[in-house]
Amino acid sequence: MEIFWKEHAKERFWERALLFDLNFAEAELALKKQKVKIFEGFDKKYKTNKYAFIEKFNNCFITFMKAESRKIIYVITLWESSEKEEKIWRKKQ
Repeated sequence: MEIFWKEHAKERFWERALLFDLNFAEAELALKKQKVKIFEGFDKKYKTNKYAFIEKFNNCFITFMKAESRKIIYVITLWESSEKEEKIWRKKQ
């Protein structure tokens, strides 16, 4: 499965990588494993389903917004997870 990052998502990732000591390879591996994902609806631009994906890296939670098909993942944006999203992650683990 190929992963494509929007420029905005890459910039936001590298900002957080400096703050939270994140690793790009770990993030891509987590995106492929997709342990906790929440359906967000259909994305008209990418013509596929859109998901919020929550993952824990070095004691910080990051939420990725992505659109995916069977062969491709488009990372649209990301942010630090809210307490509500952290609770969802803990519940599904």
